[in-house]
Amino acid sequence: MSGITRRKVLAGAAAAGLVGAAPAFAAGVTEKYDVVVVGSGSAGFAAAIRAAEAGSSVILLEVNTWFGGASRVATGIFGCAGHPIQKALGFKTTPEDLYQLYIGEAAATHTVGEPDVARILADGAIPAADWLESLGVRWSRKKAQKFFLNIEEGVRLGQVLIPALEAKAKSLGVAMRTRTRATELITSGGRVTGVICKTPKGVTRYAAKAVILATGGFEGNPHMIAKYIGDGWDMAGFYCTPADRGDGQRMGEAAGAELADMDVFKANPTIHRFEGNKYNMRLAVNAGAIIVNQDGVRFMNETGGYWEARKIWALPQKQAWVVFGDPVLAADKRLPGLIAAGSIVKAVDAAAREMKTGINGKALADTIAAYTKLAETGKDPDFGRANVKPAFGGSLYAAPISPMIQGTFGGVKTNAQTEALRPDGSVIPGLYAVGECAASGLRGLNPQTANAVFGSIAGRQAAAWAKTAL
Repeated sequence: MSGITRRKVLAGAAAAGLVGAAPAFAAGVTEKYDVVVVGSGSAGFAAAIRAAEAGSSVILLEVNTWFGGASRVATGIFGCAGHPIQKALGFKTTPEDLYQLYIGEAAATHTVGEPDVARILADGAIPAADWLESLGVRWSRKKAQKFFLNIEEGVRLGQVLIPALEAKAKSLGVAMRTRTRATELITSGGRVTGVICKTPKGVTRYAAKAVILATGGFEGNPHMIAKYIGDGWDMAGFYCTPADRGDGQRMGEAAGAELADMDVFKANPTIHRFEGNKYNMRLAVNAGAIIVNQDGVRFMNETGGYWEARKIWALPQKQAWVVFGDPVLAADKRLPGLIAAGSIVKAVDAAAREMKTGINGKALADTIAAYTKLAETGKDPDFGRANVKPAFGGSLYAAPISPMIQGTFGGVKTNAQTEALRPDGSVIPGLYAVGECAASGLRGLNPQTANAVFGSIAGRQAAAWAKTAL
C-alpha cells in the first residue's frame, strides 16, 4: 500500500496546479499514441490496460501527483451476484437477480439504470471480479454478501485495487504521467484526434487515434454544482478529490458531445464536521443510532442511503443530529476520541438545555422512547430503516451532521459501447467516456464494478478503432 489517505487526496489538487497560482506554460510539444486515457481512476486504468492488451500504444494522464483518483479511497464493496465465492457461502443469487435489482429498485441517486447497460453490468460483474483477482485484488472468502463481494477486513478496496491496476499497466508498457491536466480535445473532420494538456513544464499535445475520458465527476467544481445540481448545494462541500472538476464533461461538450444526467448525484448524509475536519457517522447509524431534526423528531430512513441526504439539506438549518447511547460506542472505535474532544456532545438530557444543541428535549425523549419500542420488534413502519437495533442506555450523545456531495453521475452521453454521442445520437469517432464523467445510463450503479466492466469495454473499443483509423 502506498499510504495514500483522504487527507492526501484532498491535498493533491494544490500540487497539481488546481488551486493557487497557475504555472507559466512554455511552448508546446507533441507526443503520439494510439490511445490516450485521461484520468487514472479504476475506469481509466481498466481502459488503458485493455487497450494495451489489444496491441495499442497507450498513455495514461492524471492531473494529481499520484494515480487512482477517487477510486483510491473506494470502500471494500464490489457489486456482483452468482460468483463461486458467494455460492460457497450459501448465497443463491444469480446475475439475473442482480439485473432485476438494478432495474427494479432505485439506485443510490434515486434513479434507475437503463436496461441495456444494467444487463451488461450484471452479466459482466463475475468476469470483472475474476480479472481483478488475477491482478492481485484478493476477495474475501468469508465476508461476501448476496449482491456484493468484499475484500479483507480493515482494508479499503482502493488500497489494493489501484496498486494492482497500476502494476499491470506498467507491465504492459503503458506510459503514465501525473500533474498533467487535459484542457482541450483536438478534433479533425468531426473526429477526435488527441488532447491538449498543461504540465509544469509546458503545454503538451498528445496526438492519438482515440481518446478515452475518465476524469471523474464535477463535485469539486462549485460553479457546475450550482448550475446543474441546484442552488445551495454548492455550499454543501464534497467528500472526494477536488480534482473532480468536470474537465471531461467540459472538453466533451466543446467537442460536440451531448451532456446528460447532469442533475444526478449522490450526497453522503452522515458527515460530522468539526474544526475543519469531517467524519462519517455511518458506523454509528448502522449500529442503531437515530437521526433527528432540530425538533427532536425522526424524519428519514437512517439506513436509506445517499438519497436521504436531500431530506437533511431541505431542513432550514441544513443540519441534523445523530443521537445514540452507550450501546453504540463499541461499533466505532473513533467515537470515544470524538466525544473526548467535544465535537460530539455528551450527556444529552430531556431538557436539552445542557447539551447546547438547541434540540427540543421533550420531543427527543419521546422519540427515543418510541424508537426503543421499535427496537424490540426490529421493524420500523414509519421510515423503513433496515436495522432497528437497541441504541440507548447509559449516557446519551449527539453529533451534528450535514450532507456532503460524494459523486456526480452526469457527463458525456455514451452508448452501451462507451462511444460518445452528439445531441442527434450520432457517434463522435475516436471519443469514449467512462466512469463518473460519462452518462452511460448507469447513474451511480455499483461504481467500482461499472468502472471495471465499462472501462474494459472502452479500452477494447478504442483499440479496435485505432487499428482502422487513418
